[in-house]
Amino acid sequence: MTPIFWLYAGFITLLCLLLAVDLFWLNRGSHTVSAAKAVRQTAGWVAFALAFNAVIFVLYDNHAFGLGSHAFTLAPQPLPQGQLPSLTGIPDDAAAPNPLMPSGGRDAVIMFTTGYVLELVLSLDNMMVIAIILTYFNVPSKFQHRVLFWGIIGAVVLRGIMIILGAELVHRVEWILYLFGAFLLFTAIKLHLTDESAKPDLEKNYAVRITRAVVRVSTHYDGPRFLTRVNGALAITPLLLALIVVDVADTIFALDSIPAIFGVTKDPFLVLASNCLAILGLRAIYFAVAAINEKFRYLKQSMILILGFIGLKMLLPLAALWPTAKDATGNWDFVLSPITSLLCIASIMAGGIIASLLNPQSPPKAE
Repeated sequence: MTPIFWLYAGFITLLCLLLAVDLFWLNRGSHTVSAAKAVRQTAGWVAFALAFNAVIFVLYDNHAFGLGSHAFTLAPQPLPQGQLPSLTGIPDDAAAPNPLMPSGGRDAVIMFTTGYVLELVLSLDNMMVIAIILTYFNVPSKFQHRVLFWGIIGAVVLRGIMIILGAELVHRVEWILYLFGAFLLFTAIKLHLTDESAKPDLEKNYAVRITRAVVRVSTHYDGPRFLTRVNGALAITPLLLALIVVDVADTIFALDSIPAIFGVTKDPFLVLASNCLAILGLRAIYFAVAAINEKFRYLKQSMILILGFIGLKMLLPLAALWPTAKDATGNWDFVLSPITSLLCIASIMAGGIIASLLNPQSPPKAE
């Protein structure tokens, strides 16, 4: 087995240990998670992810397991007439740094942190959809953390598969990143035009309809159980139905977040690590966001701007198709550095928080 296999095996083992800590220590048994506890646990998960930067720095600065060894391409050459530029801003056959691959520990830390923050921001809208799902199915508050825990496991598995496929696709067909960028811009515009007051009818949801058509669904909860019996026949409870819809929703949201993070870095391990560590804290973040969401009314606008920024960043190399955008050698080398991307995303996020604090949402009028 190759050394890189042991790297991924070790990271997956770490994820399993963290999930065990969450299930058997932090949230043992069925109970309602208080806002204060959710905020403390959210702070703990974020602190752990940021501390993981020390591991990232050591691994990439020493090129352990071959990490950071693909950060350079060959010397830049003029682009042939009509040839599309690569996302790095230089031809693929050209020795220059690739801004989407870390060349050492510092670059890797910046890319990991950017990807982690990006995933946290994009998860905010996901949390709101999960809240709608749990409310629609009337999931008791003491069982909500059970749905979220198993939802996180499903999300880790599904996103892991999507990241592996996405990384292979980007490696083989680099121009696919232009499609990712256009898709992110389209998503940002669509979110901006979406009527937030419209409530979805989950009975028309394909996941709900297919599940009801395939298996028997109980009309009542049976404690924290996912399976029960109705007139002696095995059936799933609404708790499991809610879990299925939550996992389907997360998969749909991954169609936005995974292309977005490939706009930050193409390093597969950094993509996987930032995604998974962000997902691990989603359960605590859900309860924390539910408590503070009304106080930060502009967070969704920040998320839309960040999606648009990443989409534009991925499309920037297309500017090389304009003759006036090229330098004297015929190349177009305007690319955003990892630290610039991080500062832009952090600034947009901070702007949304500050705007929310300066212009808080008015309390509803009493009827």
